[in-house]
Amino acid sequence: MKLKKSNSGFTLIEIIVVLIIVGVLAAIALPALFSNIAKSKEAEIALIFKNIKDQVLLCKQANPSNVAACIPPSNLAALTAGSKYYQNFNVIVDPDDADGFVISADPK
Repeated sequence: MKLKKSNSGFTLIEIIVVLIIVGVLAAIALPALFSNIAKSKEAEIALIFKNIKDQVLLCKQANPSNVAACIPPSNLAALTAGSKYYQNFNVIVDPDDADGFVISADPK
């Protein structure tokens, strides 16, 4: 009487090859993912800066005699609502001279 040998399943070599391939793909993909996350944070802060700049300029056009009232914008909280990364920064809007202003962000 002969016993039948069952050939179902994977060999150890096949499993090791699959693990190596997954490891190589992860080593390639993860740095790109982290780089894209950093770029998205920078883009969000840049968009907030643009919104602040636009609001200050609109206020200065509406009130050219009272420029100090425009800095910081009265609706700064509304401009940054829903921002995921804004809470990690202290945003400062300073008058630079009579006609200009400086927007800066320092990490908390």
